[in-house]
Amino acid sequence: MINYKFYNGNLSEIKSIWEDIFKDPECFTGFYFSELCRDNKIFVAVDDDDVVVGMVHLNPYTAIYNGREEKVYYIVGVCVKEEYRFKGVMREMMNRVMDYMRGENMPFTFLMPKEEVYYSGLGFENIYNNIDIKFNSIVPDDKISSVSISDIADFSDDVLAVFAKKTNKLLSDKYLFFSQRDILYVKNLIKEHKCQRGSVFEVCKADRFIGYFSYDIYEDEDGCSNNMFVERFCIEKNHIYDILKVLKSVAIDNNCKTLSVTVPYAQKEDLEWKNALVENERENIKLFKGKGIMAYSFLGQEELALMKNNSFFDEIV
Repeated sequence: MINYKFYNGNLSEIKSIWEDIFKDPECFTGFYFSELCRDNKIFVAVDDDDVVVGMVHLNPYTAIYNGREEKVYYIVGVCVKEEYRFKGVMREMMNRVMDYMRGENMPFTFLMPKEEVYYSGLGFENIYNNIDIKFNSIVPDDKISSVSISDIADFSDDVLAVFAKKTNKLLSDKYLFFSQRDILYVKNLIKEHKCQRGSVFEVCKADRFIGYFSYDIYEDEDGCSNNMFVERFCIEKNHIYDILKVLKSVAIDNNCKTLSVTVPYAQKEDLEWKNALVENERENIKLFKGKGIMAYSFLGQEELALMKNNSFFDEIV
C-alpha cells in the first residue's frame, strides 16, 4: 500500500533518490540541498515500511501576477522509483499537491516538464517557449559589440538590490506574469552558477541596463574540452542577436569548444533576430525546440489563456 504525506525526515534519503534518478552534477545537487531545500515543501509517496518511493518538490517564489504579488510554488523534482512506475503514483502525488495549493488559495503553479504529455492530462498547458541554439564552432566576431557586460558576482549588496529592481522593471514592461527578483533570488542565482563554473552577467548599452544572462561550463566525459551552456537569458528583444555575438567571446575566454544558448522564443515577434542569426551563422548553428514552461491556473481557463505569451519563467529550481 502506498501512503502520501509531506516529508519531514532526513534530507539524505531525498538527496539519494534525486541523485539516482536525475543524474545532475554533484556540485548542483549539493547546492540545491544545502541552499534551497530548507525553504521548500517535499511531498512524498511511501511504502508500508515508510520508505520514500516517489516525490514532488514545491519551491516557493513570489510571483508578479497581473500586477499583484502572489506566493506560488514552482514544481520540481517530480519522480517515482522505477519499480513503482505506471501504477498511478505520480498522478496521485500531483493531484494531492494541487489540492494543497488550491487550499492555500494560490492563483497558479508552474513547472518545466521532461515531457509535456505527463502533465497535460492534469490540466497544465504550455505558456512559455524556448529555442535552443547550438553553435557547432565558436569563431570570434570581427565586429565590435555595442554592449558591455559585468559579472554581478563582483557587485555589492546595494548594487545587487538595484540589479534586481532593474530586472523586475524590464520584465514588468513586457510580461504580466513572472517571478519577482530580490537580493536573495539574485544571490542564489549567482551561487547556482558559480558551483557549475559559471556566472551571471549584467548587460548594458551606453550605460543603460538591457538585461542579463547566466551560464554554466561542463567538461566532456573525457575531461578534455569545456562546453558552455547559457540557461538564463533575459534581454530586451531588439538586442538578442548582438548578445549572442558577445556570448561567443565569453565562451572563447573560457576555452570552450561548444556553446549552447536557451532563448525565450515567441514565433512571430522573434522572427527578426532568428532570421538574422540563421543568415549570418548558416551551417554553424543548429536550432532545437526547448522544453518551455507549463502552468496550471486555479482561477480557470481564462486566466491560463492570459498567461500564454505574457509570461517569463526561467527558474531552474
